[in-house]
Amino acid sequence: MLAAAAWTVSASSQSASDTSPVDADAGLLADIAEAAANGNRYSKELIAPLTALSLRYHEAGEPVLAIATIEEALQIVRANFGLRSLEQVPLIRLRIASEESRENFAEAWKLEQELLALARAYPNDLRAAELFGEIGDKRMAALERYVAGEYTPQIVLGCYYATMSKAEGTEDAAGAPSCTSGSRRRAAGALLLDAQRNYVAAVNVFRRNQLFSSTELRELELDLARSSYSYREYKLVRSKLTYTAYETGRQSLSRLVDYDAANSQPLMKRIDSLMQVADWDLLFPEPARGLQTYEQIYGLMKSQGISKVEIDAVFSPATPIWLPTFLPNPLDSDSEQATGHIDVAFDIGRFGTTRRIEVLDTSSASPAARQRVVDVLSRGRFRPIMIEGEIPRSSRVVARYFVKE
Repeated sequence: MLAAAAWTVSASSQSASDTSPVDADAGLLADIAEAAANGNRYSKELIAPLTALSLRYHEAGEPVLAIATIEEALQIVRANFGLRSLEQVPLIRLRIASEESRENFAEAWKLEQELLALARAYPNDLRAAELFGEIGDKRMAALERYVAGEYTPQIVLGCYYATMSKAEGTEDAAGAPSCTSGSRRRAAGALLLDAQRNYVAAVNVFRRNQLFSSTELRELELDLARSSYSYREYKLVRSKLTYTAYETGRQSLSRLVDYDAANSQPLMKRIDSLMQVADWDLLFPEPARGLQTYEQIYGLMKSQGISKVEIDAVFSPATPIWLPTFLPNPLDSDSEQATGHIDVAFDIGRFGTTRRIEVLDTSSASPAARQRVVDVLSRGRFRPIMIEGEIPRSSRVVARYFVKE
């Protein structure tokens, strides 16, 4: 019956296309027909071939056929596993992709809310963590596009403008907050908060399962830190809740220190995590707190008999350490792929800022490349240089940076 239905739907689309993806998938249709013949309409054996067929439709640019097949498969999944099972997640994901491919963003958003409801129903299931992380990534992708000036329907669908206070005058004619207009900055802050709430929900699933050694957990924590730093200029005030990038990122990096302890990581691994917390304080409105933590870490390393070479690699390396360390270093280029290099001298201040930048020598580097390096250095932040447990007001450093024209 299912195979015949698929053929019928396919035939109805032939006027728009001379070929159909079904033509190349007679084997899948045969599997569906055989499974239906051997069981009943709701046989579990139908799920796999129907899912595969819907994926083929989606990849072939036939969203209507894909959606019809997905719905048939979803009925079978729900008949066998229940209306709120996580077994239906792959099919809903595919349905969302098909809806987005035909720009039906409202339906895709509605389906995403169904996925989130399913994830919340299984707070200890690692599949829920995957869902939360996935939605968090999608919100961050939408934020990136929105901040870049691109229209993103999620801003309206998520009613992110409605986070505005009445004092900003963003109510509609009925006096309710508007979902369609308002401050771009505040809407971006609301979208960031939504993304990070999903990341935190994913983190909490791993924590409840005590999977502190999970690489996925560590990456989620870094996602929180990266997003907090990259969009740190946005702040959202809702009722009495003040969301700040500083607090969210610091909590995330501090948890990485706890995970290292729970996993009995080597001392140098724990120190690296501690240094990231100190770096974070330095970059935000708590620089003195960061300097104090640096000094404490230095004392810890000395007391534990860490060699001077290892201490210098952390506090006074040959090449200054760009902050934050969890983001790509814009001055980091592969020497083997480089077309030249630039030797630069500059001062690193007590709080990691730079000044007195001087180009010393270049090799096959254009004036434009030299200027790019100087511009990046002038805006950059570095880990302060510590010598014998002291951080001077300013340290002169010389570094070689490789460039590729």
